Amino acid sequence: GQDVKKQLIEKAIQYYEGFLEEDGLDPDLRLEVATAYLYRAAITEQRGGKDAGKNEQAEAAYHHALTFLTKLAAEPARKPEVRRLLARGSERLGYLLTKTPHTNEADKLYAQAIDVQNGLVRDFPNDARYRSDRAATQFSWGTYLRRAQRWEEAKTAYRQSQRDFEEYLTFYTDGQNLRPFERNRRFYIGYVCRSLGNLLVEMKQPAE
Repeated sequence: GQDVKKQLIEKAIQYYEGFLEEDGLDPDLRLEVATAYLYRAAITEQRGGKDAGKNEQAEAAYHHALTFLTKLAAEPARKPEVRRLLARGSERLGYLLTKTPHTNEADKLYAQAIDVQNGLVRDFPNDARYRSDRAATQFSWGTYLRRAQRWEEAKTAYRQSQRDFEEYLTFYTDGQNLRPFERNRRFYIGYVCRSLGNLLVEMKQPAE
């Protein structure tokens, strides 16, 4: 269960950090540490609910992960996977902070995630994963903006999410042969469109 998984992640972090004391410059090792902190944060967030203490623990773990990932992403030999994890961690921490008074920081983290994902889409136009990632981030961002009644920004984010999901599926010419994950992405297009339609109703604009 979750308890066993969390215990294993804690042991992994202790193990990796011990090696960091011996060789703190190893990029692969630092990436493993960052990934472990992301797992710790995600599990703590899932279990936290409205528990402020748990959410603070998750926030701290996300910050630890992002510290490692930001430095790794700035190095000349940076890997696309590092940038992808940096964007993912930024989005998840941004989402977590939308449930706190620290919404200004949430804005910055969402912007950082989207900026990194824009770069990945630009640098690797034939890798559909990066477009899918950006679509998910834009949808998450749009949903927060909608709750905050920042209507125009929310509409822009939802539209970008819709475009990215649609373009993502153009990488797969036969919809019947989509793997379960890709089929879920097709479902999300409908969900995004419905959310955009509801937003336009709230804005009292004609549906598109």
